[in-house]
Amino acid sequence: MYNDKVHRISDYKKYGHTYCDTGEILHQWSVGSIYGILQNTNYLGSLQPYKSEKRLHEEKDSIFYTKEDEEEAVHHTHQAIVSVKLFEKVQNRLKIKMSDKKTQYKSKYTENIYRNILYCGNCGKVMHSVYYQSRKKDERHYSYYCKRAYFIDHRKCEKNYIREEQVTSLVQKQLCNTFKEQQIEAKDFIKLNMDECDRRIAEYERKGGKIAKEFEYMKKQAAMMYGRYKEGEITKEEYLAFKQNKKEQDNYAKKSLEEMKQKIRRAKDKAEEENKFLCSLLKADICKTLNIQLVEAFMEKISIFSNGVVDIVYTFSKGEE
Repeated sequence: MYNDKVHRISDYKKYGHTYCDTGEILHQWSVGSIYGILQNTNYLGSLQPYKSEKRLHEEKDSIFYTKEDEEEAVHHTHQAIVSVKLFEKVQNRLKIKMSDKKTQYKSKYTENIYRNILYCGNCGKVMHSVYYQSRKKDERHYSYYCKRAYFIDHRKCEKNYIREEQVTSLVQKQLCNTFKEQQIEAKDFIKLNMDECDRRIAEYERKGGKIAKEFEYMKKQAAMMYGRYKEGEITKEEYLAFKQNKKEQDNYAKKSLEEMKQKIRRAKDKAEEENKFLCSLLKADICKTLNIQLVEAFMEKISIFSNGVVDIVYTFSKGEE
């Protein structure tokens, strides 16, 4: 389609015609656009009612052509450009691809901690992440590359690739050296970390308090409704309906309160782990754990260049808070 100079959908809407003319910018088609086209029943000569992403996920065979879809569509509204046989063949291929089981990891896999701050230094775009299974442990790890290296239009970039372990090793060393140069002490970071932990806990406690108040309010409402039922102001059916509703709300409230307690415990444990990490980092010890909160707290942007240069922009400098 690119070689035939066919405008992608957004450019077609912009220019108002299918083929690229002199002076216009031609873009290659994205995989997502092609994927959507392959499932579009409009090419069968039928008009398919629009379904939102939310509705698609709620249906069992949401992204596939089904008999239910066939009944909802308005048939023979325009000339078909794809045969039903070919269309169904494509849907079967897509079903097979989607049903392939992904690798299950017994151990907890690492989070994609650089997803928001890692950029290609050549083109300035966010680097794309892919995960792979670690050879040493049953864990998921990431590698990053510039997707534009595989473009064929004017946006094509140089090949640029780096593994998560390489980024982490470099980041830890650079952070350690930078902290030493700026004479940053462990107690400074620990105080900031504990302040953030206290802020999160206070928010959880506020939500928990709100839930507890609602729980107490429902108890008072239950007593009042029982009195009204005894006095004949409401029917037995109305009282039982209220009682069932209260039971459901009570279960939800108890579950929510337990979740808040768990979040508070996890916040305290996490703060303790992070404090140990910060101390070891400042002592130039080998650190095994980084998380996205720490990475984004210290660094604003990491640019990876294809010639091996790595540029780190920190969120702090000497003399600043």
